[in-house]
Amino acid sequence: MAKQIFKTHLNFQEVDPGTIEDKVLVRDSDGNVKEIASTELGGGIEIKGEYNNNGEALAAGLVPGDLYRLPITSDSQASLVAMTILLPSAAMRLLFTNIDTTCLNNGIADKESISDWNAFFETRSSLTFDRVTVTGNEAVFNVSEVPFSNLKLASLGIAEFSLTDFSDKTLYELDLGFNVLTSFDPSEALPAMSILQLTYNPIGNFDPSIALPNLFNLNLSGCGISDFNPSLPLPNSLYYLYLGENGMTNFDPSIALPPNLNTLWLAFNDLTGFDPSIALPNSISQLVLAINKLTTFTPSLPLPANLYALSLNNNKLTEFDPPTALPSNVESLHLSNNNLTVFDPAIALPDNLVLIDLRINKLTDFNPSIALPSNLQTLNLDSNDLTAFDPELELPTALTHLNLEGNNLTVFDPAVSLSNIQQLRLRVNPLTYFNPSSNLDALTLLTLDGCGINTVGWNLVDWTDSVPNNGVVYAMYNLDTITGSDTEASLLAKSWSINA
Repeated sequence: MAKQIFKTHLNFQEVDPGTIEDKVLVRDSDGNVKEIASTELGGGIEIKGEYNNNGEALAAGLVPGDLYRLPITSDSQASLVAMTILLPSAAMRLLFTNIDTTCLNNGIADKESISDWNAFFETRSSLTFDRVTVTGNEAVFNVSEVPFSNLKLASLGIAEFSLTDFSDKTLYELDLGFNVLTSFDPSEALPAMSILQLTYNPIGNFDPSIALPNLFNLNLSGCGISDFNPSLPLPNSLYYLYLGENGMTNFDPSIALPPNLNTLWLAFNDLTGFDPSIALPNSISQLVLAINKLTTFTPSLPLPANLYALSLNNNKLTEFDPPTALPSNVESLHLSNNNLTVFDPAIALPDNLVLIDLRINKLTDFNPSIALPSNLQTLNLDSNDLTAFDPELELPTALTHLNLEGNNLTVFDPAVSLSNIQQLRLRVNPLTYFNPSSNLDALTLLTLDGCGINTVGWNLVDWTDSVPNNGVVYAMYNLDTITGSDTEASLLAKSWSINA
């Protein structure tokens, strides 16, 4: 228990021996002071003694800062009781840039009132405190018991933060995001801490001297960490690691990342390459490198065996041709918003891949020399510069969604089969007609709006013979309307919905 000087005077009154009531003295059966009920004071109380006058009190070794019933000014005044408050040792210290502004902005009327602070904490968190002591812009909050709880302190103008004697407590979540912390280095292990949010603080370097042994989610996005290289290993329990928006130009920590890490988020940085010298843990299923400045993606070491999603969208890649095979578990490959002019990786993509997203690149042709993965379901090629779509190798039979919107196609009649395509998107291409030779046995959605199809084109109906019933076609904003055409009649006969 920590001693706290109590600066105000209490007006005590005696009660029956052995009785405990708030704000009163309690005496034993012999009439001696036994204790002072502590509900109002928010802490334990050390009784120093009961005295007839100030002379006796001072002679007993009382010191300035001890609390008396009446202030000692002369030997003629009775002091009756002297005591000090013993606060719970568990404490949270917050240093604000301006505590008055923080209180004003958050409805805390009295900065020295623990009731006002707890009313605020309860709107965000499950942890409240027994007492607050304010000195300048510093507030120290004491608490005797910490239940399984969280504490959310985002956007409060906190410049310094520390916990004392929380090592055996059950604080499982701490959110300090959007403050002005320049460091985070707890002085003791916090075994219950599972979620730590430090987003958008000017920390610059994350290198705590004590590990948080059971940390599950660590968010350091927007902290100005240009070089992530802690000197102690991160806890094995860590599952999510968010390092976005840090201005990071390189990612190469000198200590291996935790063996159970699932998500590594490095989006919104300034990475120009990605080639860690220590292999990433095989547990990683999501590697997010989106919105960086990557011009190549050529990691020397194999990617994690359990990788499920690889996000490389919104970079500056001109090609995608990794030197090693992607892990067999990869199911989604995100390459949109790059500068790719060709897509023809020399190593076969994994068969488990179900999505390839190549939107918003500079592809003028699509003709990979190695067959696409057999389980591929969705191929997004919209918003490129394709003038034709006529791959030499057959499309996977699993492919059901083909998106070619926003290209420069003047004709759409690939030699490969389209019989398994369920959704075919061709809007905003300079097509004058649509009449592919392949059967469209599975087609249920067709987008042709914003093309240049004329009346002659709308009267070409061979393609409608193979389509199933109950499909949908979008045909607005063409050179001529689909309304009244042979295509409209043929599709209506098959109960298609026509958006003209």
